[in-house]
Amino acid sequence: ESPARLSNTLFSLWNNYFTKLPSKYFAGKLISTGDYLFKVKEYSVARQHCYGYFLRLMREKATSTDYCEVFFPNGFKETDDVIETSQAIFGNGLCTLKILQERDPFLSEEKTVRELLEVLNDFRTLTQHLIPHERFCWLVFNGTVHMYQIGKLLVDRGHTASTLEFMVWCCVCLESVIPLMTLRFLSWRGTLYSAVCECYLDLNQAHAAEMFARRALQKIHQLAKIEEQSLSEATPESEAIFREVTVKLSAMIFKRIVFESRRPKKIIHRPKTRQNLKELQMLPFPRTTTEKLVLDMFEGSASQFYAILEALADPSRRICQSAPPPLDTTEGGDMLMDVWGELVLGGYELISRCSEYSNESMISLARLGSDQISFCGVMKYIKLVFTYEFWEHYTLAVSHILPAIEAVSTPETPITAELQLYKSTIELLDAMKTVSANHQRRVTRPSTGFAESVPEGGASPTLDVVSLASGISERPSSTVAG
Repeated sequence: ESPARLSNTLFSLWNNYFTKLPSKYFAGKLISTGDYLFKVKEYSVARQHCYGYFLRLMREKATSTDYCEVFFPNGFKETDDVIETSQAIFGNGLCTLKILQERDPFLSEEKTVRELLEVLNDFRTLTQHLIPHERFCWLVFNGTVHMYQIGKLLVDRGHTASTLEFMVWCCVCLESVIPLMTLRFLSWRGTLYSAVCECYLDLNQAHAAEMFARRALQKIHQLAKIEEQSLSEATPESEAIFREVTVKLSAMIFKRIVFESRRPKKIIHRPKTRQNLKELQMLPFPRTTTEKLVLDMFEGSASQFYAILEALADPSRRICQSAPPPLDTTEGGDMLMDVWGELVLGGYELISRCSEYSNESMISLARLGSDQISFCGVMKYIKLVFTYEFWEHYTLAVSHILPAIEAVSTPETPITAELQLYKSTIELLDAMKTVSANHQRRVTRPSTGFAESVPEGGASPTLDVVSLASGISERPSSTVAG
C-alpha cells in the first residue's frame, strides 16, 4: 500500500474511533501501530499519524506550557502513561532521524543538523525528568542509546562541537540512576566515556580528553571496590568487563601522555641527539620509551596493540591521502616526533611476535587479556602506516598478514568474504604505494628517525586507481563502541 493511501486510511480510522474508544486504549493503539509502521520502514506515516498524533493530543489537553503538565499531567505514578508518552517521544524522534537520513544521507544541510539537535534536546529533556524515578531506569537507558546513535552520526559528519554536550549528558544519566551504575551496564558506560573522549580529541582538546578519562577511571575503580565488598564472587565475565572498560579509557590517556611525557619542561639550547630507530630494531623488546610506557600501562599483547592503534589513529586523515606525521610547531614540539616512529616500531614488534591471528576484534581480545592480535587489528595498522608513509613497516606488516590469510583458507573451508576484502584492500594499497608521488623519491624522516630509499620514476596515478582508492578512503580512526 502506498504511503499516501496508508496515510489517508489511518486519518479516517483515527477520526472515526477517537470518540468511540476509551482514551487509554486509543493511546495504546496509536503507539503499537506506530511501532509496527516503524518496523516496516513507514517512518513518515508513523511520525505523522501515530507518534506525532499522540503528542499533539497531549499538547491540546494541556492547560500549561510546563513540560510535566503537558506530557505527564498525572505525574509519574501511572506507569503505563509514562511508558506510552516516552515511547511516543522516542518514536517521533527516531522517525525524524530516518526521514532526514533518507532526504540528506550525508547530513550536509544546516536544516538537517538543526532538526537532529532538536531531537537530541527532546531526548535529553525527557531523560532529565525520568532520572529521579528509578523504576523508569530502562527508559533512561534507552534514551542514552538513542542519543548515542544520533550523536555518533553527527560526530562522523563533523558536528562534534554541537554534539559533545549530549554525549556528556548520556554519561551523567548512567551516573545518576543507581540501577544503571551496576556492573550490568558497565560496558555501555565505557562506550559512552570513550565517545566523550573521542569528541574532545576531535575538537583538539587532548587535555580535556585525558582529564575526563581519568575521572571515568576513578568511577570504574569505585565500582570495583563496591563489587569486592559485596557478597557476590568475581566471575571471569565480570573481570573481563572491568578489563575492557579499563583498557578503553587507559588507551585514551595513553594517546596523550605518550606524546606529552616527551615534551621538555624547559627548553635548553644544546645539540640534539636523535635516536636511530633502525638500530633499535635489533635490540630486545622493550627498546624505546614508548614501548616501556605501553608495557607499564597495559597487560597482554592485545591491550598493548589496541593502545598503539588508538595513539596512531587520527580521524582527520584519509588513508589514501598519505603524508608524513604532522610536525608539532609548539615550543619543544620537535622533540616529540620520534614518538610516531616508536609507536610504529612497537606495533610491528607485537605483530611479528604473534604466531596466530584471531577473527575477533581487538577490544574483544583485550577484554580477555589475550596475547593474540586480530586480522582487523593488523589491517588497521597497515592502513595507518600507509597513511603516515612508513613504507618499510607497511611492507613488513603485509608480509605477515598475507601468509596468515592464505593459511586459514583450505579447499574444505574457503576464504571468508572479510578476509578476501583484506586481500583486495592490500592489493589496492600496493597499487597506490607504487604510483604515489611521495613514494617516487627518497623519503627522509628527520622527525621519526627513519629514512627509506625508493626507486626514481614510475607512472603517475591513473584515474582508475584513484577512483578505486576512494572505496577504502574511510577515516582510519578508532571505533567509539570498540
